[in-house]
Amino acid sequence: MPRPDRYDPAYYARSPRVDPPGPEIGKHRVIRGGGWHSGPYCNRVDFRNALPANWVGFRVAKDAS
Repeated sequence: MPRPDRYDPAYYARSPRVDPPGPEIGKHRVIRGGGWHSGPYCNRVDFRNALPANWVGFRVAKDAS
C-alpha cells in the first residue's frame, strides 16, 4: 500500500531520479497544486509545498469523456 509522501525541502537534491519514494520521516505531508482559497501561483500543477497531515484532504477527479 502506498504511503503519503512526507515533506523534506532538500529531498530531491539526493533522491533517486525515477519514482523517488520520499523521506521516511517527517511531520508534514507533500501537497501539490492548490485549492479554492489559493492564489494563482499555488494552483499550478508544479507547485509543491507541505502541510500538517491533519490539514490535508483529497480531491475527487474523473477523466472527461
